Order: sequence, then C-alpha cells, then structure tokens
Amino acid sequence: MHRVPERVLTASHPSVIVTVMTTPIVIPISQETIDQAQERSSSHCMIADALKLANPEFRHVAVDLQTIRFSTPKGKRYVYLTPPKAQRALINFDQGLPSEPMTLTLYKPSQVLKANTRANAPKNADGTPRTHRRKDSSRTDAAKPSRKATVNARGVKIGGSTPPNAVLSNNRGRTRSFGLSQLKD
Repeated sequence: MHRVPERVLTASHPSVIVTVMTTPIVIPISQETIDQAQERSSSHCMIADALKLANPEFRHVAVDLQTIRFSTPKGKRYVYLTPPKAQRALINFDQGLPSEPMTLTLYKPSQVLKANTRANAPKNADGTPRTHRRKDSSRTDAAKPSRKATVNARGVKIGGSTPPNAVLSNNRGRTRSFGLSQLKD
C-alpha cells in the first residue's frame, strides 16, 4: 500500500505531517468467505473477514451500514464510508438471504484518527497502564489536548471524534440487528 505524506495546516499546529493511504483498497469477497462469515456481526461479517484476508495487517475491523473501520500497525484508525453495494449486501446477508461473491473498492477514507491502542494509553510513572483518569487541577483549558479535526487537501478528516456507530448496531457496535420494516422485502 502506497502512503504519501500530506501537510495539514491548522491554527494550533502550523505544519503537521500526516500519512494517508492514497491507493484504493480492493476487497475480493469469495463464496468461501461468505459461507464462513457470521450474520449480524460487525467484526466477522463477510466484508470484515474479506478485508482481513486481503490485508492481514489490518486490526480491529468493524463493518456496519454506515462505515468500514480498521486500525493499522502504524497506530492509525481509518474510517471509510460503506459503499451502497456493500450496504445492500450486508442487509441481505444479515437477513439470511443468499449472497453472491463480489469485489468492493474503498477509494478514500472519510477520516483518519490515532488508534486507541494499549501502547498509546496513558501510563503511570512505573510504566503500568493507568486504570483511571487523575484530575490535574494545575492544567488549564489551554493546556488540554485538542480533539479538533482538520481536513487535508484530499478532503480527508484528520483527527477529531469518530462518527457514531450505525443505527442498526447495538451499543457496542458489534452486533447488527434489524427492526425497521423498511429493511425487509
């Protein structure tokens, strides 16, 4: 995968270099992958399993009707909008209807974030992971970390908060459940 550094300009960080994937991600979904996938599972559905097979370095893959998300070993979390073809295939698959093999292509991420990993987690002085947030009264509002997002030249949102999980996922975003009559044929 080819990555190109892009310069993002913000008021607080005049020149921040961010690496963004620039080549499309092709996801071939075979009949074998469809047969082994789990219905209503955002991390083990046919698209998530095919993405993991095509790109074994991707971790924490989650697919719902709104987004396809995954993390890379470099500590980045990529969020792509789910293509309409994949949305229709997910609905049919989760309802138990037969699915055909297909190929999906993800062209441009809608957002790139720092991945939440144990390596990035706050640590105590002895190096162990911090289990709770400590209030630091000496820190002023100006010194708090910013969650502001910027947009690069290609229109990719860098940083900020992730989009919410899709309407049809549970509170943890792992199980998709359908209750809308519009989704049934």
